[in-house]
Formats: sequence, C-alpha cells, structure tokens
Amino acid sequence: MTWFFYAAILALPGLLVASQPHIPEQHASADKPTIILPAPPPPPEKQIATTMVGDKEAVVVNTSLPLTGEVSILGKQVLDGMSLFFNKLNKEKKRGLMFHLNVLDDAFETSKTKSNVTKLAANSPLFLSLLGTRSVLAVSQELAQGDIALFFPLEGADTTQSAQLNNIVYFRPNYEQEIEALVSYAVNQLNKKKIGLFYEASDSGEAALEATKRVLEKHNLSLHAQAWYPAQSLNVGRAADDLAAKAPNVIICVSKSRPTYNFIRQFVNKGLHKTIFMGLSGLESIQPTLTKSRGIYLITSSVVPDPVNSSLQIVTEYRNDLKTFMGNKAPSAYSLEGYINAALLYELFKITPRPFTVQGLMRTAERLKHVRFKGLELRFNPTTRALAKQVYITNPAPKKTAAKAAEHKKETAA
Repeated sequence: MTWFFYAAILALPGLLVASQPHIPEQHASADKPTIILPAPPPPPEKQIATTMVGDKEAVVVNTSLPLTGEVSILGKQVLDGMSLFFNKLNKEKKRGLMFHLNVLDDAFETSKTKSNVTKLAANSPLFLSLLGTRSVLAVSQELAQGDIALFFPLEGADTTQSAQLNNIVYFRPNYEQEIEALVSYAVNQLNKKKIGLFYEASDSGEAALEATKRVLEKHNLSLHAQAWYPAQSLNVGRAADDLAAKAPNVIICVSKSRPTYNFIRQFVNKGLHKTIFMGLSGLESIQPTLTKSRGIYLITSSVVPDPVNSSLQIVTEYRNDLKTFMGNKAPSAYSLEGYINAALLYELFKITPRPFTVQGLMRTAERLKHVRFKGLELRFNPTTRALAKQVYITNPAPKKTAAKAAEHKKETAA
C-alpha cells in the first residue's frame, strides 16, 4: 500500500519534476504556468479646475516674472503682452473661455521663483511664460513630480529644452538655433568669418560655447576667439582685453544685458570700431541705448517676427490691440512673445477635450504638426519640445548702412 501510494504521487502531472532534487530550480520553473499580473492603473491625470463667471468658463493661469531687478524691463514687457491678450479675450461678450492671470514678482532670483511657484500652484498647476534658465531649473523638482506644467517659457538652453522634461512645451526655438541664425547672417550677409564669442561662465554659457562651435563647423569655420565673464557679475574687463587681442570682426554675445553693455563699451574704447556685435534675443532691450549713446548697432536674433513691420495676422492683431488697450506702450519683441504665448494657450484649450487636464493639454500640443496659426508655422519637435523653429534677425542699422554692407560684400566677392 505504501509503495502504491508513492508511485501514484510520482505519476501526477507537474509533481514528477518537483520530486527530482538533482534538477536545477530554474529548469523546474520553466514547466510551471506563468502568472501574469495586471499592469497597475496609470496615475490619475491632474485636473484643471474651471469656474463659471456669468456665461464664461474661467481658467486660472499663473506666472512668476522679474518685475524688479536686472531684467525687469523684459519681465514687464512679457506681462504686458499676456495681459493684453487675456484682457481683450475676457472683455468679449460671447460665451466661451476666460483666463485669470495670477502674477508674482521674482526679481529674477531662484529662491523667489521657487517660493512663488509653490504659492501659486495651490490654485492652479498651469504656468505661462516663466523667464530664463534659472527660473525653469528652480522648479525642476515640481516638474519631475508632475505638480505643475510650464507652457512656453522664454528660455532655450539645452539643459531645459529636453525630451525628458515632458511637463514643458515651448514656443520658441532653442539657443543653438538662434546662434545658427546669427552665424549664417554674419557669414552669408555680412561676409564676416572671424567670429568671437563673449559668454557667461555658467552651465548655460558653456552650453552656448559648445553650440557655437558646432554651428561654425557646419560652415567649415572654427571659433576665432572666446572670452567669458564670471556669472552674475559685471567683471568684463578681462574678457574685453582677451577678445581685443584677437580682433575678431564679429562678436556674438551670449550674456545678460548689463554685462553686455559694459563689455561693448570697454571693447569699443580700445579703438576697435569696425567690430560687429551680435546677441541673442534677450539683448534686444539694450539696442536703443547702444545706438543712442554709443552709435553702435547691435544685431540680435529674435524668435518672433518684427513687432513693428511684420504683416503676419498675429502681429497685426497684436499691434491693433496694443493701440486700443495700451496706447502708451510701444511694440516690442518680448511683449509680442507674451501675447503669442497667451494666444497659443487659449488655442490649446479650445481644441482639447474636456475635462481639462495637464496631460490632455500636453497631448494636444504634441499633436501639432505642420500647423499654421495666424501666420506662424508650428511643428512640435519631440527632441526640444518646441513648436516654432523660425528665427528672425533684427538689424537696427539704417537701410543706407545695410546697403553699404551689401555693396561691400559684392566688391569682396568680386
């Protein structure tokens, strides 16, 4: 009886292998059925609350901008542009969406940006038009945790325009694309090839240095000269000396406004009056001052069309609204960018299914391929998470001066 019971046990399917201790365990498990556990449900999408104000559905949008301090002129212009669009929209009598814009001043200080975002996020996860690399990096933890979403920061560093930061979507191209536009203009329009770089000694400055080298390689050129200044300082004397010793015929400035102004002033005082100065879009605010006080025409890149002369629909609407609602304000590139950012956010809401969520808005932005929006060409780039790729050049020199430059180019080519 004992022998028969033991034989019956060995004959049972699936138990025979288990009764042989000399077979390794991993081979034994291969004959066992695989248990597939259901995938955990995705985390709930972050809702965007709306409230009814009369016949309109109101959305709360936040921003933290430098309204005082070194770059306050830019922060105020961005705020003007956003306020202009939202105020016009909110005054319309037809039913639809309206936007409440909550604004706090961060004076371009990282700790204040972070504190402001924490306060504002309690009411809404939506943030529009944060200004600068340091502002975006200040809230990197909140972004990683999915607590907030940034739409159209005015920022283009490689460290932030990344496919990994999927809670951000940009309007503007990155800094490398701006540098590419400046180099192309210097080489092809001005016939200048001895290019130098003045930049800040920071992560973003070093990234700009490497980007400039990559761009020059495409033109079969190398960087003629380079010099840096300490971050968050005005100590530009050594950089002016180093670049003057190499005498480039073009200097591209990847730097803050005040250090750039001081650098150009010191460089010109060394007698190198024929050098052409260029800068990224953030430097357009010092163009008038340089022209008036020093007679210098700073050529800058721009991520928006000419706010004064462009005939694109979005720019025409911007100028008309500016005249109607802010008649004392002059058109500017940063004000126009703020206006475009607000208009784009409104457009995303219009075509995003309800209920509104952060992820839903991001998906809508990511699906924008070959879209023409009021004259702007939009195409989402998953690598940089940017919608626009067009970079414009702003040359404040009189047309007569530009004509002379073209004539000189012709003579040089001959």
